[in-house]
Amino acid sequence: MLSDTKLEAEAEREHNRSRMEAEAVFTQEVQQRRLVKDHVLAMMDSTKLIPPPPSRSQTMPNPPSLSNLQKESGGSATSWWSAVKSRLTPMKDPPTLAQQIILDAQARDKDKKKNTKGKEKEKEEE
Repeated sequence: MLSDTKLEAEAEREHNRSRMEAEAVFTQEVQQRRLVKDHVLAMMDSTKLIPPPPSRSQTMPNPPSLSNLQKESGGSATSWWSAVKSRLTPMKDPPTLAQQIILDAQARDKDKKKNTKGKEKEKEEE
């Protein structure tokens, strides 16, 4: 069995070893934090060099005013409305397959309604 002095000396050595290990870990963490801080500061400085994005007035064209549209169209509300509607309505060249199927179905329904109404009128006239 170990004597008290030997146990105390071993405990002291173990304490010193764990303290040195903790100091090494602490020092390493401090260095990592400094590196991260330096990296973040460098990134922040680099963003200062980038010019700000252009303002909305520089990127968006000025929309025509109501008075300009009325002058061009002769002042009538319908031509003004059609001009606005044509600008707002997206134009897709060929409709997709699903859109084409819907358009065909709508056209068939319209034709059926016209045909049934026409037949009803013919029957009433007879």
